[in-house]
Amino acid sequence: MENGKEEAFNKNKMVLMKTERIKDKRPNPIQITAEQIVADPEIHKLNVIQMPVQSLVGEEEINSYKAQRRKEFEDKLKKQRGHMGNWIKYAEWEAALTEFRRARSIFERALDVNFTMPSVWLRYIEMEIKYKFVNHARNLFERATSLLPRIDQFWFKYIYMEEMLGNHSHCREVFNKWIAWNPGKDAWVSYAAFEERVGERENARKVMYYYLEKNPCTEAFTKVAQFELSRNNTR
Repeated sequence: MENGKEEAFNKNKMVLMKTERIKDKRPNPIQITAEQIVADPEIHKLNVIQMPVQSLVGEEEINSYKAQRRKEFEDKLKKQRGHMGNWIKYAEWEAALTEFRRARSIFERALDVNFTMPSVWLRYIEMEIKYKFVNHARNLFERATSLLPRIDQFWFKYIYMEEMLGNHSHCREVFNKWIAWNPGKDAWVSYAAFEERVGERENARKVMYYYLEKNPCTEAFTKVAQFELSRNNTR
């Protein structure tokens, strides 16, 4: 009995000692906030968790989304038929979905509304080049330069594309079509510079003298003289 009482006394003593140890409820001098615990991956031994990106799942949902967006675009076009920005956004959205036939159809509808807007042609052409439809781009350049031959940007971009593709003979054809319209000096100088880049220096000289023949003015004489001086041809 004595031993039993002693064991019970010792257990009660240990409980009291543990209780006394936690009676000090003053704040710890080093405080860690809940925000710090969440932010510091070392505390809980976990990497920072990235929230998953929500995406559409299932063909039916994707088709529903496409149909809804197309309706929104078409509604905008009904309200603002002449707003070319809406046509361009619509077409480029279709192209981003690789719906190229739809994209071309939208661009063509925009040109039917107003074919004199260079921005529509340029964005249409840029779409074809971006997705490497070179023949489509070439056909568009032909149409654009025929309908709007005074827009130098069409010619410059057309020639640049062909030169990047290494089609030097076609570049020359495009230049010849361009100068047939007797454009400004930039076209002639660009033509001569192209001939020099491909190693045809005599062709470059012919271009510059043809420019002078078509434009016998002070500016043309000055340009031809500068051309000769830069090549040390002083006679």
